[in-house]
Amino acid sequence: LICRAFELEGADVEYPYIVKVHGKVSEQIDGLISINDIHCLIECKNQVESVDFEPFTKLRSRLQRRPSNTIGAIFTTASFTEP
Repeated sequence: LICRAFELEGADVEYPYIVKVHGKVSEQIDGLISINDIHCLIECKNQVESVDFEPFTKLRSRLQRRPSNTIGAIFTTASFTEP
């Protein structure tokens, strides 16, 4: 739904997809939103318990392998833990 909301506002969207390296799953991306020359990797968490730092570290790692015009966003239905 996050990707669809951005798509309705005119952004170019890639829905969830898998990145493979040498035939093995390397990453699972929840979505990619592109507006002009800025790209945003989307991470979505739909869970009851609070979200800890793990999705942030994974997203940071993914962003380090991409061009500098790529940012990240995490959406959750729960809260975040203190750290």
